[in-house]
Amino acid sequence: MQYGAFLVSHELTLPGNPEQIYDAISGDISGWWDHSFSESPKKFYIEAKPGGGFWEIFDDQDNGVKHATVIFAARGKYLRFDGPLGLSGRAIQVVTTYTFKPVGSDSTRLEVSV
Repeated sequence: MQYGAFLVSHELTLPGNPEQIYDAISGDISGWWDHSFSESPKKFYIEAKPGGGFWEIFDDQDNGVKHATVIFAARGKYLRFDGPLGLSGRAIQVVTTYTFKPVGSDSTRLEVSV
C-alpha cells in the first residue's frame, strides 16, 4: 500500500514505428503540446537525453521555464521525466513515463504512466 501517491495511466495505438513516435513526442513538440505558462509560447521541446529538459520558451530572448528533467531516455523504448504535477511548479512531484511497443509492422502502442 502506498500513502500519498497515485498512478494515472493511458494507452493508445499510433501509426508509425516506435522510433518515429518517440521522435514525434520529443524534440520540438510545439505543434501538439497545449499546457503553457505564457499565452503564446515561442517553443516547447524535450531534450531526449538524461539530464535534458522539458522546456517552454516564451520569447525571442529565451525567457522561459524548465517544466521537467529527463531521467531516462532510450529512443523507441522509453522516455521518462521528473517534474511537478501538471508541469506547473506546484508542490507535488511526479514521474511521467512513455513506453513504446511495436504493434505489427507499422504501429506503436504508447503507454503513458504518471
